[in-house]
Amino acid sequence: MPTFCLVASPDQQEFVPDDHANEESSLLSEPEDTTKHPNHGAHVHHLDIRGLKLLPYLEFWLIFIMLGILTGIGLMTINNIGNDAQALWTYYDGKTSKEFILRRQLFHVSVISACSFIGRLCSGIGSDYLVKKLKSSRFWCLVAASSLFVIAQILALSIRDPHYLWLVSSISGLAYGTLFGVCPSLVVDAFGVAGFALNWGVMMLGPVTWGNILNIVYGRIFDAHSKILENGERLCSEGITCYRDAYLATFAISLLAVVVSLWSVRHDNKARKAREEEESREHLA
Repeated sequence: MPTFCLVASPDQQEFVPDDHANEESSLLSEPEDTTKHPNHGAHVHHLDIRGLKLLPYLEFWLIFIMLGILTGIGLMTINNIGNDAQALWTYYDGKTSKEFILRRQLFHVSVISACSFIGRLCSGIGSDYLVKKLKSSRFWCLVAASSLFVIAQILALSIRDPHYLWLVSSISGLAYGTLFGVCPSLVVDAFGVAGFALNWGVMMLGPVTWGNILNIVYGRIFDAHSKILENGERLCSEGITCYRDAYLATFAISLLAVVVSLWSVRHDNKARKAREEEESREHLA
């Protein structure tokens, strides 16, 4: 049975039969122009770049590295905000009960979760608005995420009063959600929707790597300032000193991420302009 594909003309769209397509063609075969990159005139819905074919493209490395390091920064705070709270409350008031500290730890987890949801929602809608309405680069959302991470690291390095630690958890959650709200769209724009599942799986190798690295860094720094109690638990009562060095490292990395994301906007704008010029020449031809 023949299947149909959508063919667009300047003034109309219609379905025409495609004898070479079948229900599995998007997974097992590549259309004739799938090797074209979006920077070279191909449309997103024609792209199908996946697997090892991603490696030669600069866009792959930009998204892979940025997603990896920024997710690592976010996970370091998400996984250790409880340690931050314990360290600050123990230093602030040595008589604070374990039950109270536990409630504060759970509060910060809830704040991160709620703000991450808000970040994903705003980033997803905002990135589409940037592209469709403002004709701008979707990478601006990556700039926003990087900037929010910078602010979060500055706050983590500055806040000594545990009553204000919610600022760190809220902005970290917002940055984390903003990052994951836009990155899937960046992958689809760059490499097409057909191989998105595989490509996103490859991209997630970056967060796995950087998440483990930065959590290990935090753990070793925190342990170095901790003492082991009689029951075997570790306790750090030095306040911000318990984890300050870890946030110094992530602050430097987040600053670098801002620079790279701004360069990505410039690169994306140049690529879009080149693509539009080529499409214009092809239309005139």
